[in-house]
Amino acid sequence: MAAFELDLEANLWQLHEELRTQTYRPSPCHNFIVQERKRRLISAAPFRDRVVHHALCNVTQPIFERRFIYRRRRYVLQCDAEQFFPSIDHQILRSFLTHRIADERVLWLIDLILASGAGVLTGEYRITTIYLL
Repeated sequence: MAAFELDLEANLWQLHEELRTQTYRPSPCHNFIVQERKRRLISAAPFRDRVVHHALCNVTQPIFERRFIYRRRRYVLQCDAEQFFPSIDHQILRSFLTHRIADERVLWLIDLILASGAGVLTGEYRITTIYLL
């Protein structure tokens, strides 16, 4: 983070140019184990990539937030689904996103980020399929 912020403006412009020209490539994640209630492998993206992740969230959040504004129910279950992300079929996820996101550049970035994490958690978790509706 400190290295990125040392020349913040130049680093942001470089990221902007890489995203505009679709030459951006995520860096490898730093993997480490956390032992809280249970053992978890954490894959932390470098700060530069997290800036991109936050920018992507800023673009996609309004698309999905609209779907949650007009709930017909008063209560919502908040829970932690065990092994959720490693168990998502990325083809099904991509299909789900394609039906909701029209911008091909945004879908390109999502594909790139998903591909960069492929296999990172292999062997750490048992995989069960979770379907998005």
